[in-house]
Amino acid sequence: MSQLLDAIDGVPNACEPIHGIVTGGQPTLEHLAALKRAGGEVVIDLGNRVGVALIPYFMLEQGMEEEDAVTAAMRVGMRSAELMAQALEYVRSRQGI
Repeated sequence: MSQLLDAIDGVPNACEPIHGIVTGGQPTLEHLAALKRAGGEVVIDLGNRVGVALIPYFMLEQGMEEEDAVTAAMRVGMRSAELMAQALEYVRSRQGI
């Protein structure tokens, strides 16, 4: 486990989908302080968009299959079926499908 992920231990849905980038639910002030001590530099509140944005990365850059990419996106907080469909449509357009 990385130091960044250790820093947000206890945050709902905490995970590190890409090395050096952690995501999860609402952190406490203690989590934020620990994240800073661990080297975290930026905190961005994206809601469920972070998971959706990772679908094209996972599939196009990392070569994941659709089911695995969607599962990983849901693990980091994706909940919108509409945004998921848009992300998958984008991937398919890039793949020429």
